Amino acid sequence: MAGFKSESPAGLRRNSHARDLLPLITSEDGEITRGLFESNIRDFQGYNQVNDAIKATLASDHKARFVLMNNGITIIARVLRRTAHKFHIEDFQIVNGCQTSNILFEHKDQIEDVMVPLRLISSDDENVIQSIVTATNQQTQLTREQLYAATEFPKALEQFFQTYNPPHRIYYERRSRQYYRLPVEKTLIVTQANMIRAFVGMFLGPIYVCDPT
Repeated sequence: MAGFKSESPAGLRRNSHARDLLPLITSEDGEITRGLFESNIRDFQGYNQVNDAIKATLASDHKARFVLMNNGITIIARVLRRTAHKFHIEDFQIVNGCQTSNILFEHKDQIEDVMVPLRLISSDDENVIQSIVTATNQQTQLTREQLYAATEFPKALEQFFQTYNPPHRIYYERRSRQYYRLPVEKTLIVTQANMIRAFVGMFLGPIYVCDPT
């Protein structure tokens, strides 16, 4: 990635060619690297109204406007080194731009001459990282539950679920639709809401709704 202009010792921003971003998000077997989006509040949501519009822009005659119409991609790297006009990053996550990244990957044959706003931030401070995740994702309508998904306890709970092997394993859906494209039975997926209901039913007892009249 060349041509960054430094805004601060830990922050860089530029408009990048979409084709130059593909190697960052593509695994050795040619698939999208889903692990890069673990810190993103939502997994890929499929082709809803917003994502359909992004796809339509790539297929249109005005794809050159993509850079003006898209919020872009934010990457946080714990290691960032600059060599001349290039930057080397390690231990990085895409904390905002999961939808854009997935659509660019799935329509890579349509991204020639497409530019994408890109922010690259270097920090190993968890508080700084969390504040950036929250701030960048507040540009779109999110629930408090979705913002909570990026905090430490849900991440630890998700890792706990992963310690169980089939046939005893169930899947905690920390981020919206994170198992959307994986061969996981829907009956084995536990959403955040269902997890709360189970906790209340088991440890806090039944909930009674009183008639205010």
